[in-house]
Amino acid sequence: MSGDASPRKISLSFSLLTPVQDPHAIPTGPREYRIEHTDRDESKATFPWGEPELMQALADMEKPNPDSQVFARLGKYLQDFLRGTRWVKDEERINQASKAKRPIHVTIRSNAPELYYLPWELLKLEPSGSFLVELPNCCIRYEWPQRPPEDELPRPVGRILVAFPATDGELPFEGQLKAIAATCRKEGFEFDLDRDVLSPVTRTSLANALSDNVKPVTALHLLCHGGVKPSGAYGLRLDSVEKDRPPEHLDSEDLRPLFADARSLRLVTLCACQSGDAGRPGALVGSVAQMLNRLGVPAVISSRMPLSVPGSILMTETLYAELLGGSKDLSKAFSLSRQRLIREHRRKDWASLQLYAREDDSAALRPFVPPPAPPHPEARGELVLIRHEAYSRAETAPGPADAPELFQNRRIREVSIDHTRALESREWSKEKLEAEVRQLASPRSKLRRALAERGSELIYYGFPFIPLATLAGYLAKTRPVHVFEHDRDKKRFTWEAESSAPFPPLIIESQLHESGAAARLRLSISAPVQLEDCREVLEDEEVRLDLHCRLESPARGVIRRKSQAQSYAQQLRQMLDSQLTSNPSIQSVHIFAAVPVSIAFHLGQELNTTWMRPCYVYNFGLQEKPRYKWRMCLSEAAEGRPSVDIF
Repeated sequence: MSGDASPRKISLSFSLLTPVQDPHAIPTGPREYRIEHTDRDESKATFPWGEPELMQALADMEKPNPDSQVFARLGKYLQDFLRGTRWVKDEERINQASKAKRPIHVTIRSNAPELYYLPWELLKLEPSGSFLVELPNCCIRYEWPQRPPEDELPRPVGRILVAFPATDGELPFEGQLKAIAATCRKEGFEFDLDRDVLSPVTRTSLANALSDNVKPVTALHLLCHGGVKPSGAYGLRLDSVEKDRPPEHLDSEDLRPLFADARSLRLVTLCACQSGDAGRPGALVGSVAQMLNRLGVPAVISSRMPLSVPGSILMTETLYAELLGGSKDLSKAFSLSRQRLIREHRRKDWASLQLYAREDDSAALRPFVPPPAPPHPEARGELVLIRHEAYSRAETAPGPADAPELFQNRRIREVSIDHTRALESREWSKEKLEAEVRQLASPRSKLRRALAERGSELIYYGFPFIPLATLAGYLAKTRPVHVFEHDRDKKRFTWEAESSAPFPPLIIESQLHESGAAARLRLSISAPVQLEDCREVLEDEEVRLDLHCRLESPARGVIRRKSQAQSYAQQLRQMLDSQLTSNPSIQSVHIFAAVPVSIAFHLGQELNTTWMRPCYVYNFGLQEKPRYKWRMCLSEAAEGRPSVDIF
């Protein structure tokens, strides 16, 4: 056994390059993709969608026990897809880790949904010719690249809920229930047959059970029939809400609202045929499992193909025994379940299982381990307040009254980033602006040093210009930062208390033009962004895609809650992801934003990704001519290169 027992982490991240009309339809012709590998090297490759032999092999995967040649054919297609790319380096790492008997964790990400339709478990490896899935202690997981809003509170360990329809007598509920109950009894995990078994399971009963705050559900084990609907979408069969009515066949769109309040879930196991299948040609791509993971369920186990009765029971026994009594690690439990199916079961359920989970997400990967206790007050790291000023000085700062849980028993340090001396007068010059941008983005700047610190928590606030606030977020990347907005009524940086009350929805409007290579994005949140003002500095001839994201009634001070700012920024990222995937000919994104500082900062974080086109953020001045007097390119600024244009 090697001295290094840590997992060898491998990742493949895909983004679509081929122009498409509908990014959510199963392709009928070849598509080109950009691939980001484990070490962030990039390659390009084309997958031969539409080839009759390929499409027939994918269709054969729906059979209860596909022929081995079907698996071999699909594995070869995946191998050929990656041939000639930087995958060869990852393949060598996998072979070395396997030889050293290290765990192997492979993560597949894609903003092109059709790639989740492919069985990556069957990827053939050189030189052995074996499937990736056959490697011992290899966990393959799928991850949607955009993250749902972060939870304010950690998810505690609650109960296991076993749910199955009463109208489906052919389901192996006795065998699965026995396996779960026996494991819970052996490991001393509370499991009440009256309280923790839900049957019949309807839309209403499932939604009510998942929103139970008194006895929160940690793991949902849903056993039901699944299959294709007439529309071509896959779904699950639950009991009808109305008595004496046949079961309801619900696809991912039908099921989505039932999980809206399932805030305690850490694991969903879908023991249902084809619950991981993404759909047939003619239907929109997207499985039930993927929908749940995108909605925020940390880990989802599903079956791409029909799932056999003996295989489902064997998987259930192994999974919960390891989660409750073994390592308690889902990656290992999932891998062990698959290996037992390979060794002990004649059907091909081992190739069918799928796991959707985010890399390094403790709530997903250790679902029955309590979240870490809050650190002892004396052990908590420093709280760093980053004050960012440009068009005005910040006379107040967030304090204990604004976030008592952050400030309690903490050592406080302030970092001041002050552009006011150079920029407050709004006398623009390229030399002056470039100097301030370089000062902000320098690896030795106060901001970059604070972001690089380990063990501290960061608060960001102030009155910077929108391009500078966006750049600050862009430099922060994925570093968690608490951003506080200025409350004009209270005259301090604070947030309203979170509540269940909805906030105004973002309205998204788009228009595609025949020429041009730019996307023009207007964000009307604090005030309306007028198209005429944008045209003064970015003419229509340059624009291929016009996007307008707005509130019904834009106004200053409309952002009142922390979750509202985060949600809007994530919606903007998802919208850009979808639009740029559909229009890969777009070469740049131009942002005209009437937004508060909190939105600008979070948007900058969302824009820092390898597949994003160069993004230009424009600065507005009502008395200036043109009103958008200067702009800054985020990627160029972050690299320390000239980034400012003045009009």
